[in-house]
Amino acid sequence: MRRMILFSSKILVVMAAAVFVFATLNGTRFGPFGAAEAESGEPKVLNLKDTMELMRADMDTKKKTIIAHSMEMTEPESEVFWPLYKEYQAGLEKLNSRSIRFVEDLHQKTLSDTDAGNLLQEFLSIEKDRLALKEKYVKRFSKTLPERLVLKYFQLENKVEAALRWAFAEEIPLVQ
Repeated sequence: MRRMILFSSKILVVMAAAVFVFATLNGTRFGPFGAAEAESGEPKVLNLKDTMELMRADMDTKKKTIIAHSMEMTEPESEVFWPLYKEYQAGLEKLNSRSIRFVEDLHQKTLSDTDAGNLLQEFLSIEKDRLALKEKYVKRFSKTLPERLVLKYFQLENKVEAALRWAFAEEIPLVQ
């Protein structure tokens, strides 16, 4: 099973990289088989937010599949796990939306020192809120599931988060 987890994690990283590279090479065009197309059949170039949202939605589906195969839960554990998973993902979704807005703000041509300071505070706020959400759900999962499963789940979540951050890193410009 250990090999399955490692293999699944590597697949996730490769998928994230492939999706990202494809979107980047196509000038932020994105779609299941290449560029997104408008109803006219013409290629439609998506903005950064739309591209990142589509990538994230695709990765969320793949992540759920990998977690389902990697967790090795009994039926009673599964019945407890999946509703909590859904709640936790809703909290992550809110944080990820804030992260996307943060990246969009970084794409401004010029940033004043005040703007940069505000963005830095938002970055720290997102990170603090992400940690608080993890702590909250570690406690909630631990109340009803064995600690071994809780640890395994958060290990998988951290691997997925690392892959997504790596995939999105190219879209985050350095401040000038």
